[in-house]
Amino acid sequence: MSLRNAALFLGKLAISVGLLVWLFQETDIKSLVGYLNGLTIATLVLIGVVTTSTSIALGYRWNIILGYMNAALPPVFAAKNVIIGFFFNQFLPSTVGGDFVRIWLAKRRGLPIYLAANSIISDRIFGFLGLVLLCLCGVPFLSSVITNQTMIIGESL
Repeated sequence: MSLRNAALFLGKLAISVGLLVWLFQETDIKSLVGYLNGLTIATLVLIGVVTTSTSIALGYRWNIILGYMNAALPPVFAAKNVIIGFFFNQFLPSTVGGDFVRIWLAKRRGLPIYLAANSIISDRIFGFLGLVLLCLCGVPFLSSVITNQTMIIGESL
């Protein structure tokens, strides 16, 4: 390992540890441990499987969008990029912070910046349209749960 790679690794490690220390200083550890003790191993495995599956699916969706834009990235990089974006969405002050990091990483991987930005904006749009479709599919089921018609209309909007 070269000196530059070692310094990069140590820098990343220091930032990660610093963020974790900051996070846990703001967290009530006793209530967190109490909550985690209430979870079963099966629940933790399910959380891991759902999170991993979602990241892979979103990376695949982004790869499909890139394919329509005549660009390509390895699927593993796309999924990794999505996970890194999730991380930065949690720690940066806005919901687009992770998108900027994803654009930067894609640019470092060789995509032109305009293509990286357009593909991630398109990915966001398709994600939003998917949520709209999911909501529309769920509206018929609301009538069996909610009896007030005004509430059903409000929930569907």
